[in-house]
Amino acid sequence: MWSWWATENGYDKLPNGTPHQTDEEKDYRDYTSIAREHTTHVNSAIYQDSQFILATFFHQGILLRIEKDTGESQVVLDGLKHPHSIRRRARGGFILCDSFNRRIILLDEDLNTEKIIAIGSEDHQDLGGDRGIQSTNDTCTLGWVQDAFEVWVGNSEEGNENEQRIFCLSNIDVKSWLEEEEGSDGQEGGDNKTLVKENRIIEIRWDEDQRRYVVVDSMRFGQQNHLYAVQQISTEVALRWQEQWSTHLIREMLPSSP
Repeated sequence: MWSWWATENGYDKLPNGTPHQTDEEKDYRDYTSIAREHTTHVNSAIYQDSQFILATFFHQGILLRIEKDTGESQVVLDGLKHPHSIRRRARGGFILCDSFNRRIILLDEDLNTEKIIAIGSEDHQDLGGDRGIQSTNDTCTLGWVQDAFEVWVGNSEEGNENEQRIFCLSNIDVKSWLEEEEGSDGQEGGDNKTLVKENRIIEIRWDEDQRRYVVVDSMRFGQQNHLYAVQQISTEVALRWQEQWSTHLIREMLPSSP
């Protein structure tokens, strides 16, 4: 088993600056804590290849690359705010969520920033050409971007799967983080962000005519459920779940047997 302890590699302070250490001998599986009680709050990690691991550090706002053999690490992306969900892209490279900044970042195989996507955001940044943030006037604004993945669609029989789609999980903004980070109540005005008030899964695509990403569709989940992950599944699995869920609902609605 391989392990790497952030507190032994320079990440040994809580967000309030208090020193904190973890115990390698302690079993933390039954231990409950919140994000502010973590020095890093590492929330996703994947293999880049057989030797390196990529991990998102929530509090530090970084993507860290860790070498398995030596334990040495390198910050490959910084300036993020509470990032989540580093994933591999369908045709090489990586995708991650810059959650509090309401952005999705596409990286190439060498971890260079390829595109930064922000739907409905007023935060513009020019990286040159098509590499800048692609914004739209669509009313479906990204909130707290928790998760995202990339797929390619088209006619698979003709080998024309050449249209990129990105599905992202846009949650209601975590108001406590808005208040802590910006010293506000999350309402629109000044440099503060507008509070997004519902959870959605949003499908976006690149519009060649407009030279920007636009919303294709969205599925709303209201305010109650704060969703954590979204995943692509096959039609077969989806239909099986639909059947099982429908059966469950029918049983709930039918009167009990005498």
